[in-house]
Amino acid sequence: MRRRWTQGRVQSMKDAQKIIGWIKENNSLSTREIITRLKKENMDIQAHVLNRALVKSPFIRVKEKKEVNGKSVTIWEFFSEV
Repeated sequence: MRRRWTQGRVQSMKDAQKIIGWIKENNSLSTREIITRLKKENMDIQAHVLNRALVKSPFIRVKEKKEVNGKSVTIWEFFSEV
């Protein structure tokens, strides 16, 4: 019988929670700032982890989208309805 939660799935969930924590600490971060921080912490940059943290999380939402040097930048913020 196969284990439902593999070690890889557990690690990607922890990484997503860490990204959510960074956004909560800083009130908002851009996608570029998140990727820079992942590199600084020597963590793998995986699209499914970013998707889980930024898109699927009920606590994270888009604060704004803007153009910087002709490139689109998304700013993410922590959001909690309490």
